Amino acid sequence: MGAPQPSDDALIGRSIGGKYEIVSFVGRGGMGAVFKAKQAHLKRPVAIKVLHPEHSRDGTYAGRFRREAQSASRLDHPNLMRVLDFGQEPDGLLYLAMEFLDGRDLLQVLREEGVLPSERIVDILSQTMSALAAAHDEGIVHRDLKPENIMIVRGKDEDGSPVDLVKVCDFGIAKTVEPATRDPENGESTAMQTYTATLTATGALVGTPEYMSPEQAKGEKLDSRSDIYSMGIILYLMLTGKLPFQSANSMKVVLKHVSEKPKPPSEVRKNVDPHLEGVCLRALEKDRDDRFANAREMRAALRVSLGMRDTGGANGRYSASTMPPPPERTSSSPPEGEPRLGSSDPPPRFDKDANTLVDPPSNPKASAGSTAPKDARTSSVKTAVAAPRSSGKLAAGHASEKKLDVSGSAPTMRPAASKTGAGMPGAETEVTKQRNMMPILLAVIAVLLAMVVVLLLRGR
Repeated sequence: MGAPQPSDDALIGRSIGGKYEIVSFVGRGGMGAVFKAKQAHLKRPVAIKVLHPEHSRDGTYAGRFRREAQSASRLDHPNLMRVLDFGQEPDGLLYLAMEFLDGRDLLQVLREEGVLPSERIVDILSQTMSALAAAHDEGIVHRDLKPENIMIVRGKDEDGSPVDLVKVCDFGIAKTVEPATRDPENGESTAMQTYTATLTATGALVGTPEYMSPEQAKGEKLDSRSDIYSMGIILYLMLTGKLPFQSANSMKVVLKHVSEKPKPPSEVRKNVDPHLEGVCLRALEKDRDDRFANAREMRAALRVSLGMRDTGGANGRYSASTMPPPPERTSSSPPEGEPRLGSSDPPPRFDKDANTLVDPPSNPKASAGSTAPKDARTSSVKTAVAAPRSSGKLAAGHASEKKLDVSGSAPTMRPAASKTGAGMPGAETEVTKQRNMMPILLAVIAVLLAMVVVLLLRGR
């Protein structure tokens, strides 16, 4: 946000709506300025957004400001900024009272911390997708998703561990998508039109060009998949530290969204998670039918990329800090069943038909320097399904880089272990032994029953 203007300084100390006292200036955007205020009766901090005085008499800007209040007031979700009040002062000043968030926007986080670990990327975007799912359920398309509109507030989970709490805000140009209905007299559709006025009558661009979907750029009818595209741009930025389409001319950026394919993130930055890259590129498909169908589907794909199962929940949150830690290793050797770097012998595999572990045939050609075909180690750009990863700890001194253990062959899948040990190699062998003993036990029981019957008959 920009620096305060004289008109902004004049509001410090002013009472708004007879309930809020302006305390300090927070930031200034295209439509209005944001202040920290104190609610008179509850003595709690709130954020007050006021429309710029030069826009108050403009019906277009005033309409967008009212639309933001109406759209946000319909939404109730832990990952959405709550709107508390809306009104207009006698002098025409329009204001919006919201919960005050003491945090940083996502753009500031990325500038200060660089490329984030994959687990944190999934955590932040999973919460963002949960918020969008709630908005889309109400028929509201955000239309201006960008890192500046995603606030990150540091909090603590039930165990006291630090977590990121995401808040999606600024529904200033959000659009309501009403279900189609028919006029009883002429049979024509009465659904609210959702065509995007990419250029206003004055030539001002609505939305942010760098994050605008192709259909929004072309002024086509929008649905929730336009927001999915914008989230793909945000994910691209989080993976590479760069935007896929850039130009000093805004209209050139818009045209690139329509006509150019983005360069894969792995070609922009090394060590990009291949599964997150697949999620990103699918979200950035030019044809909306080729993207994720909705926010929940993209959220599930993000979680699957880390080997997680999307369990939903009250707000759909996932925090990496709440996941159980991996088992501690007592030596430098990798766990049983995992490939060892530099070893020419592949690990044993689990044969479902035999219900046991079997040794695969040796491969004399395998060596520490051998590599698998590229397609065997990277996911398709159209999919986001990945096997759970057994590595991925941050290397010391490289907070924003990920070191992955990559073997010369495709990863080996093993049954997941349960609390009772079922699924582990030793447990499966024990179960197999017990199953093999069952026919013998049944035969012994049958013989004993026959002997009992014979003795009873002789007794008679």
